[in-house]
Amino acid sequence: MKFEKKELKKEVISYKIDVSMVGKLAMFGDRIMRSKANEVEKEFVKNLQEKLKSV
Repeated sequence: MKFEKKELKKEVISYKIDVSMVGKLAMFGDRIMRSKANEVEKEFVKNLQEKLKSV
C-alpha cells in the first residue's frame, strides 16, 4: 500500500495485489475471484471515505 500527498487535504492511496492460481481452480475461479475482489475494493473505498469524512 502506498500513500501520496497530492494537494492540500487530498491524498491518494494505491495498492497492488498479485495472485496466481493453477489447474482446474484457475479455470473456474479466476473470474469469481476478480469479481469478488472488485466488490471488496469498492466496499473498502466507500467505508474509508465515510470514516475520513468524520475526522
